[in-house]
Amino acid sequence: MGRMTRGLRLVCAIGAVTGAILGTAGGATAVVAPSFSVTVAPGTLSAGSPAIAIGTFTNNGPAADGVAVTFTFPFSVKVLGNNCATVPIFTKNVVCLIGKVGAGQTVSKSIEFTVPSTATGKLTVNGVAGFISSAFPHGGLLKASGSGTVFAAGDPANVGTCSSSSSGALSATANDQTIALPTLPTADPSLGLPCTPLSVSVTPPLTGFQTNILSVELPKLQGGTTHVDLSFPDELLPQVPGNEDDDNTPQYLYEITSPLTAELVTKVIVPMCVGGTFPAPAAGYSTDSCIFGVTFNDPDGDNDAGTLDVLVQGSGFGDPHYGG
Repeated sequence: MGRMTRGLRLVCAIGAVTGAILGTAGGATAVVAPSFSVTVAPGTLSAGSPAIAIGTFTNNGPAADGVAVTFTFPFSVKVLGNNCATVPIFTKNVVCLIGKVGAGQTVSKSIEFTVPSTATGKLTVNGVAGFISSAFPHGGLLKASGSGTVFAAGDPANVGTCSSSSSGALSATANDQTIALPTLPTADPSLGLPCTPLSVSVTPPLTGFQTNILSVELPKLQGGTTHVDLSFPDELLPQVPGNEDDDNTPQYLYEITSPLTAELVTKVIVPMCVGGTFPAPAAGYSTDSCIFGVTFNDPDGDNDAGTLDVLVQGSGFGDPHYGG
C-alpha cells in the first residue's frame, strides 16, 4: 500500500490548495481549468452484475504535476489494481492515482465494481479529481457524477453487465419482442476498460410506433461492429424484402436518434445492408445500422413475423434504439 499511501497524501495536498482562483487578477486573460467527467456503464444494470465507473480528466491548461481521482459509491466496493484501491475503513471510496498529465492530454481511469444483488433503482457514482501544478492555478478539485439504473436480476426486459469474455449471449424480452446480442463483442483496447459494458432493453412503444422500443448499449468496439438480433411476433415485423403483409406491419424499422424521454422523437430509417456492409450515406437513413439478414418465423405464411439481424456500429457509450 505504499503507493496508495502516497496517493492519499497527494489528495490531502490537493485539498490544501482548493481555494486557488482559477483565473488571473486585474482582468488579465483567465487560465482555462481542467475538466472532469464520470461515466457509469452500462447505463442499464442488473442487480448482482459487474459494471464500470470511468473518470476522465482533460487538462486544458499547463501540465499538471499530479492528478488523483476519488470515486464514491452508495455501497461498499472492493477494488485493487490499475493504481486504484478501496480506501481502508471508508469502503465506499476508491482512490486512483493518475500522476502527471501534460498540457492538452486526456487521461481516464476505469474501475470495475459489482452492483449488490439487493440494489434497484437509480445508481449514482460521484467523483472528485484533484490536481496540483507548478504553474497557475497550482491546483484544485473538480467534481462530477455518473449514473445508471439498476433492475432486478430476474427482469427479462432489462439486462446489463460488463463482460470480460466474448463467450455467451445477452438478451431481453417483453411482449414477445426480443433484442439479443448473439455473441458478446469486445471493447476497443484503446479504451483501456477492464471489461466490456453491454446492455439490452425492451420498453413500451412511443407515440406513433406499433412495436416496443428495443435498445442496446455498446461502447466503441474492437473491429468496429457487431450483430444485434431484433425479433418481432406476427404482424409486427417491419416491411422488409419477403414480408408479404403490406397492410398491417410497420412500414420501416427505425433507429431513434433522440433520447427516449424527448417530447419530439427524431428517427431515421434503417436500410438494408449492401454486400454485407453499410450502404452509401443517404439523407433520412441510418449510417451506423443496417439490416444484414432476415429470418422469417410466421405460421400464417405471409412472413410478417421473424428476426432481423442488424449490423451495428459501436462508436461510443451510446444506446441505439429501434422500433417500427
